[in-house]
Amino acid sequence: MTSPANKPESQVVLMVPTSVGVGLTSASLGLMQALESIGLKAGFFKPFRQDELNGPGPDRSSALASSTLGVHPPAPIPQATMERLLRQDHLDVLMERVIELFDEAMGGHDDTTPDLIVVEGVVPTAHGTYATQLNAQLAHALNARIILVGSGDAAAPEALAEQLDMHARAFGGVGSARTLGCILMRMHNLPGAEASTLPPDNGGPMLDDAFLAELRRHSPALATERFHLIGVVPFNPALTAPRVVDVARALNARFLNEGEAATRRVLSTSLCARSAANALHVFRPGNLIVTPGDRDDIVLAAALATMNGVPMAGVLLTNGYMPNDNMVEMCRPALQTGMPVLTVDTDSFTTAKNLGNMGNDIPIDDLDRARQAMHFVAGYLDRQWLKDHLSRGFVRRLSPAAFRHQLVKLAQRANRRIVLPEGSEPRTVEAAIICQQRGIAHCVLLARPEEVELVARNRGLELPEGLEIIDPEPIRSRYIAPMVERRRGKVNELTAEDQLQDSVVLGTMMLQ
Repeated sequence: MTSPANKPESQVVLMVPTSVGVGLTSASLGLMQALESIGLKAGFFKPFRQDELNGPGPDRSSALASSTLGVHPPAPIPQATMERLLRQDHLDVLMERVIELFDEAMGGHDDTTPDLIVVEGVVPTAHGTYATQLNAQLAHALNARIILVGSGDAAAPEALAEQLDMHARAFGGVGSARTLGCILMRMHNLPGAEASTLPPDNGGPMLDDAFLAELRRHSPALATERFHLIGVVPFNPALTAPRVVDVARALNARFLNEGEAATRRVLSTSLCARSAANALHVFRPGNLIVTPGDRDDIVLAAALATMNGVPMAGVLLTNGYMPNDNMVEMCRPALQTGMPVLTVDTDSFTTAKNLGNMGNDIPIDDLDRARQAMHFVAGYLDRQWLKDHLSRGFVRRLSPAAFRHQLVKLAQRANRRIVLPEGSEPRTVEAAIICQQRGIAHCVLLARPEEVELVARNRGLELPEGLEIIDPEPIRSRYIAPMVERRRGKVNELTAEDQLQDSVVLGTMMLQ
């Protein structure tokens, strides 16, 4: 089924991650930046929020897309709502809500319709086992083409090929017309990647022929025109480095001296349990020193290194121990250079473990890191391939979810009153509740109110405000005369009264 106008519209690309931590948002922003550089206007849309990855506050992906690229996507569907509709087997309703939000994303551009909408898919997590199902449904509902976002090691091509092949199966496999290709993020052991942290001038993959041949040996369609390697982005430690203030938030640490915590980045961490004389190698640029608060020798050595011009990330004191006032005064010149000093109540081992469990996600307020990551990823994408394959017109087909959404919108505008004669039948009650809640129609249930309330209570349903329930018994007599008048010569009062015992006939007369 095609849209009525059957004309080129915005293309939709669904970014499907293969696992947690592959750099999905960075890949999405990088793709949008690359599209802008070749003259294609891109929009952004994230259908579902995932609380275990996002944490409290606004959705991170949508906020970063807004602050870096100036787009204004709608807020995603909350995870609780998504999971509730999945539990209730209301996948069709969920997809209709996705279509509604997608329309908002399309309309959130002030001047022109975007050429392409980048949609961020659902990340597979231990909590959410529904990622594959939802991503497949999203692709169908939005008529989207697929770009897989994966990560791995260039020294293990078989594992990489299996990863991509397995996740592509939900969309017809790597040889399907729906799957465009993949972007490999945070790749280790790429040839030549150690020589420079800058992207190549011409973009495109950084893989040698032997590696590509090995990939194709395990999956023949990989790295071909059937499934293109759109980009291979090397791992760059600088782009995963959090600020000291991010560490403080993650560990719930207190600042003894905040200094330049908002700008200094943690490139590495060192747990100091030895004496300062045996740990001099840890006092290096970008390193966060983790040490018990009563280790005065380590604190003094860090202060001395700072005074000698070593821009360390900071010092994190554990066990809740605090330096005394004399020690603080001794370190005052180092503190005045901006060196952050933090303290936590946990012991050193637990603190180091908590540091290791910190995620690599870019915080909403770290715009410098977001922009750097976006431009870095964009530089490794095959822009010529993007121009050749995504700048063409694309006729979008109307999916069943989009068709239902259009029908719902038409019904909402019509604002009709619907009388449902079998008002206490459980399926009728459920349908009336849905119609009333979504504004599809003003529903009237013909039944005794206590019967409807009992059905709703037994099924765990809540009757919405505005749902009208009319007991048919007291009102039948008022429709006898109108029915005799409308069917003059065919019924009399007795036959009309008898026929009105049928709630379907009564409901029909109520609409006259």
